[in-house]
Amino acid sequence: MTLLTDLWAEALERQSETLWHSLPDRWTETVPKVMDDDLKFLVEALKRTRVEAVAAVRILTSLVEDGLVNPDILLLLRGCLVHQHPAVRLVAAEGLWRLADREAVTLLRVAVERETVRIVRETMAHVLGLLETK
Repeated sequence: MTLLTDLWAEALERQSETLWHSLPDRWTETVPKVMDDDLKFLVEALKRTRVEAVAAVRILTSLVEDGLVNPDILLLLRGCLVHQHPAVRLVAAEGLWRLADREAVTLLRVAVERETVRIVRETMAHVLGLLETK
């Protein structure tokens, strides 16, 4: 077990939105180094429940932002723009904005056109506008 899996298990056990929301910050503030097992765990979490996938996207965004993982993780975050859960698509778009990922502009354009959930589409369009003007 790692610190990440311990924190994850606690959030699963308690089913607390507050724990899920704070999990990325709690983990990234204390992690000295990202282990390969942690990255594999996060990739797998993208395939589980909505709250787990959202937490995984937020953690992966923070790791890239802090320079703790290979920037290739951006490819995974870009892929989340078409995730089955609207909340995951929304935090993926926000994450790409936080990372100033201008290479995601084309994908965002397509995602905006295909998005069926209004708030997600509006968020993606906003992020797209911000990235296009940087």
